[in-house]
Amino acid sequence: MICLVVLIVLVLACGFALHGCGKLVHNLSELAEQADTPLHNPNNKEKILRDGGPDRVCVIDVKGIIARQENAGACTPKIISLLRQVEKDYSIKAVILDMDTPGGEVIASDEVNSAIWKLRDKREIPVITCMHSMGASGGYYIASATNYIIANRMTFTGSIGVIMSSINATELMDKIGLKETSFTSGDMKDMLSPTRPMTEKELAYTKALIKETFTEFAKVVAKGREAFKSHEEVMAAEFADGRVLSGAAALNYGLVDQLGDFDDAIAKACELAQIEKPTVIKLLPKQSFMDILMSANTNAKPLSLDGLLPIMAASLEAGKLYYIAPQAIAQ
Repeated sequence: MICLVVLIVLVLACGFALHGCGKLVHNLSELAEQADTPLHNPNNKEKILRDGGPDRVCVIDVKGIIARQENAGACTPKIISLLRQVEKDYSIKAVILDMDTPGGEVIASDEVNSAIWKLRDKREIPVITCMHSMGASGGYYIASATNYIIANRMTFTGSIGVIMSSINATELMDKIGLKETSFTSGDMKDMLSPTRPMTEKELAYTKALIKETFTEFAKVVAKGREAFKSHEEVMAAEFADGRVLSGAAALNYGLVDQLGDFDDAIAKACELAQIEKPTVIKLLPKQSFMDILMSANTNAKPLSLDGLLPIMAASLEAGKLYYIAPQAIAQ
C-alpha cells in the first residue's frame, strides 16, 4: 500500500510538471512567433490581425477588472503605456479600444480617460471603442473619452455611478466577546471601521464623497458625449441611478453611437482617419521572462470575461471608490 501511494504521488507530480512545461513551451513559442513581427517600439509586441497597407490601425485591449494591479485584467499602467507609445508611432492612424469590462477602480479609470484625451490632443487621431459583452461603469468612463462608441445590441453598458463598501462586524464581535480599541488623532480618522456603527457625521461625509465622485463621472460623460450639454443633464437622466443598459437602450439615450461589432469598428476607424485597407495590429505590453515563468506555473488566469453568467466577480476593498457594475461584485 505504501508503494502504491508513493507511485500515485509520483504520477501526479509528473503530470503537474509536464503541464507546467507544456504551458511554458506554448508561451515561448508564441513569443518566438511574435518576434517575427516588425516592432516599431522595443517595449511593445505587435500581432498582425489583418494585412494591409502602410497605414495602421492599432487595437488595444481593455478587458477584465480595471485596476492598477499588475495581475488585473485591464492593468491601467500597461494600457496607458501603450497609448503613450501610439503617440510616437506616426504609422498608426487610428486606435480601437477592444473592450470587455464591468469597470473597476475610480482612479484607474480616470487615469486611462486622461491618457486618451492626451493622445487625441497630441496626435488628433480617432479613438474608437468597440464594446463586447460589457462596457459598463468604469469601462464607460474610459469609453466616453473616445471619438466614437460601438456596442452590440445586447452589450451591458451604462451603470453610471459610484460605490464604496464597508462591513460592520459589531454583532459578531459582541457574540464572541471581542472588543477593539483605536487611538486616533481625530474622530474621522477611523471612518468606516468595521468594529463600530457609523456616526451621523461619518454617514453625511461619505454620502458627500460619493456625490462628489458621481458628479465627476457625470462631467466626464458630458465632456465626451454630444448628446448631453452639461453634467447636470447627465445626473438628471433616467439612467443616472446606476442601472445597467443594453447596447440598444444606450443608443437611444445617446450613450453609444452605433450598434455593431469589431468589423464595424475597423470600418469607422478607416472612415474617421480617412484611410483605406490599413494593416490592423494588436498592440500588447511586452512580457518579462518572469511573466512567462509565472504564467507557466500557475493555473490562475487573469480576470477575464468568459460569459455573462457568472459574470467576473470583484471583491471590493473597504473604503475604496469604484466605478463598477453591480453584477460584477462578488457576493
